[in-house]
Amino acid sequence: MDLKIYQSKLKGDVVVPASKSITHRYLICAALSSGKTIINNPLICNDTLATISVLKKFGTKFKFEKDRIIVKGSGIPKYTSRKVTVLESATTLRILLPLMVLFSSKVEIVSSKRLIDRIYTSDLLDLHGLHFQRDRHNIRIDGKLVDKNIVLSGKITTQLISGILFALPYLEEGTTFQIKDIAWTNPYIELTLDAMKTFGINFQIEDDKIKVSRKQKYMSKYVTVEGDYSNGAVWVVASYFHHDLNVLGLNVDSLQGDRQIISYMNQLGVNFNYTNNKISYASGELTSGFLNVNETPDLAPILVSLASNAQGRVIITGTAKLKYKESNRKLAIMEVINALGGDVKISDNDIIIDGKATLNGKATIDSYNDHRIVMATAIMATICNNPVIIKDFQAVNKSYPDFFKTLVKLGAKIEVL
Repeated sequence: MDLKIYQSKLKGDVVVPASKSITHRYLICAALSSGKTIINNPLICNDTLATISVLKKFGTKFKFEKDRIIVKGSGIPKYTSRKVTVLESATTLRILLPLMVLFSSKVEIVSSKRLIDRIYTSDLLDLHGLHFQRDRHNIRIDGKLVDKNIVLSGKITTQLISGILFALPYLEEGTTFQIKDIAWTNPYIELTLDAMKTFGINFQIEDDKIKVSRKQKYMSKYVTVEGDYSNGAVWVVASYFHHDLNVLGLNVDSLQGDRQIISYMNQLGVNFNYTNNKISYASGELTSGFLNVNETPDLAPILVSLASNAQGRVIITGTAKLKYKESNRKLAIMEVINALGGDVKISDNDIIIDGKATLNGKATIDSYNDHRIVMATAIMATICNNPVIIKDFQAVNKSYPDFFKTLVKLGAKIEVL
């Protein structure tokens, strides 16, 4: 289905959805726990449902209630199914892969060609002891993790690193884990370690290596998922274009890396008020600047969109990871903004945006099957001089099923074609 969005004025309060990253991590920890965990305010979307579908194969049981999920974990997973079909969520596959191979001698992952391409990368092949056979739509894995000192690079993604971290309590006593090209302070890794600590797992980090201090078990908990900065960033940017729009539900002390959206906008000359858990535009106009999104790649589409309206040139660097996302995001967002009348260029590691006072719109934009491209396009469509059509807008269901419903409540004029 396609959607036509007209120039609109957004106003009112918007409460951001729950964090997808934290929901994934709490679901996994709960599944590895013995007993009952209650997860309040989870994000229910295609990605987290994909994780739930795999965890069910571990013997985990889920009960959905209003604004919460009750999870009955299995402790040590009883992984009976060797074949897993996941069509979209790379997070699910990368994080759960080490656990799948840990509890089953053979695993087959079935997915789309795009997702197989995304997860079959050099860091996966660094898991010694595992043997991979790849076809167009599946990967077959057999063997066991054999290294006493596991070493992985975070240059492509941190998700596989998180997967090894979740598996560490089950590996041989004394196993250590070392990462390269990235630090333990990476925000996504910190989210994983924080979730594991919440569920009773503690670590020691010495000489850049991490290990479980003793044999430990995940413990069931009562937890609440905080608001999502990745999706919330879309509304923070929208509040710059629509000053009567306020953003609620974001934890100013969050470990989420995408909390940097506020800092990035400060660097570009925009200031915000933060009172009573409400973020609102305070002052400033977008100016030129230099931003590094190496640790916050999910912010790139909305930052490029924002910068297209800046007074001057904005350079966004650290963009190499973008080609491993749902789309080649660097190429996709360049095509989108240029189609709307902007001026975006790309190089190996940079996106260069020369801002314009207005964008013409009057374009039909492909979704690229990428939720973040769709949301960024939708926000920009509200300020374009002419309507914008987004094809296959349902791609937002991956992380934010209520996005367009919320956009309409805030005043957007849209038409389903």
